[in-house]
Amino acid sequence: MENGVVNVIRGLQGNGFAFGVACLTVAGPFRDRLPADVPVVELHKQGGISPRLVQRLARSLFDFRPHVVHTHNWAPLIYGVFARGLVGRFRILHGEHAQLSPAELLPRRLWSRRMLYRLVERVHTVSQAQRQELISLGFAASKIEAVINGVDVQKFVPALDPAAAKSALGLPGDALVIGMVARFGLFKRHKELVQAFETIAERHPEARLLLVGGGGSLEQEVIHRVAASPCKDRIKLTGFMADPLPAYQAMDLLVVPSLNEGLSNAALEAMAARVPVLAHDACGNAELIGDSEAGWVRSLRSPEQMAEALNFCLGSSLKLTKNAKCARDRASRCFSLQSMTEGYRNLYAKVVRAGWTH
Repeated sequence: MENGVVNVIRGLQGNGFAFGVACLTVAGPFRDRLPADVPVVELHKQGGISPRLVQRLARSLFDFRPHVVHTHNWAPLIYGVFARGLVGRFRILHGEHAQLSPAELLPRRLWSRRMLYRLVERVHTVSQAQRQELISLGFAASKIEAVINGVDVQKFVPALDPAAAKSALGLPGDALVIGMVARFGLFKRHKELVQAFETIAERHPEARLLLVGGGGSLEQEVIHRVAASPCKDRIKLTGFMADPLPAYQAMDLLVVPSLNEGLSNAALEAMAARVPVLAHDACGNAELIGDSEAGWVRSLRSPEQMAEALNFCLGSSLKLTKNAKCARDRASRCFSLQSMTEGYRNLYAKVVRAGWTH
């Protein structure tokens, strides 16, 4: 999500737009990729709902005087709506970047979201499938639009020498590298992937598992799980990578086992780098991969299903090579960064014209 926000700002800042960023907690490493003239406010949120934080956000918004406040996911939506009650009637565009979790599907939470949606001008999703899911839950179709995620295919390019790319990360040059790029959140399912890798390891002795990312509530738990694995010498944890391109260039397959994707940026980046994708049949993944063009969509709800799918994907180097080529072609053809940026440009303009709605 943060990666997508940065890409939009970099594409539009100074081209009729001026952005500011307010982080409920801290800015994190993506701050370094923002243009130098974009102000960043860190609000250092701790836990629970904080009226004082609403006031601090409202003061920041009063100083910046935005035409549009673009909130992302649940907590910023709450604080953005409350802050508008203190500051005035700036317009709100709200973004949903993943499927709603089981907790968010409880009747009380759906009711709360429905009430807050009435107080914003537009809601956007990052895939058509995600939009349809919200509509099926009873949210107003007229207020929800999809702006499909995009990827910079000029930046994310295939490796000229895949063996050298693997060696640069400390992996054998002839390894068959299975990768995952994600923070260590509850729904990302790193531990299940580690278990699935252990299941297939004997059948694929050349296979290695590359886990890229940092942060999240389960980071230490996953690190300890890997350390206890009988295959720990074949599993590499890189930590957070500000530029994950070298990791993609070392991969033969990216796995996206998340339970609640919107439209995975990691999958798009891997596809652009000519890496096929094995993805769980969560919202948006079929839309991303197409009719087996860029990889495979399978039910990955259990480690056993993951292992079965991995065995299928790794069973033929010909399949991997064919889907790798199709992956980059599809990323270039269907998910351009320019198309995404223009989508947000048009949506911001629409929100400004919309005025205050209920």
